[in-house]
Amino acid sequence: MKKLLGLFAATSLSAISVSQVVSCETKYESLTWLQEGQNKDFVKAAKLDEDGDGKLDRSYSEESSEGSWGITVKGKVLGEPIQMIGGFDGDGVFVQREVSQFFKQTKDLTGTKTEFYLITVYGSKGETSVDVYLVEVVLTNALFEIDEEDGKEYLAGGEIDLKTLNQLKVSLV
Repeated sequence: MKKLLGLFAATSLSAISVSQVVSCETKYESLTWLQEGQNKDFVKAAKLDEDGDGKLDRSYSEESSEGSWGITVKGKVLGEPIQMIGGFDGDGVFVQREVSQFFKQTKDLTGTKTEFYLITVYGSKGETSVDVYLVEVVLTNALFEIDEEDGKEYLAGGEIDLKTLNQLKVSLV
């Protein structure tokens, strides 16, 4: 939960609170490999199984967001973000892992200040597979202000639309 809040804070979405509200029954279009047999390279780049035992080294929780303080949030984020495509500099909030080059849908994606993408993963420690999601983030009627203390821009109002576009179950073995 802290990672998603931190990500939104670093992406100027600092007025977000997090709660868990997700349905496991939702179906999404398949996220597809750019080339066959890339799952081991993806697992290595995403640092999901660093000890090489074919199991997730830690749990990646399922998170959803709801707005506060003049910010309305529609939609949900499934899993923990491991890469942001476009948007703001992650500013060290989470380890940015370069994994977009593995998928047809993300290889050439770019983003803007008000429309960007997240690649997220969801799974429990010890599992031999992980769910990977591509999430679109769109800011509308965005009101940005500058923090007087650190000089960084943050989102002070508007609407955040979160939409999961694609999903893929990836084997770690």
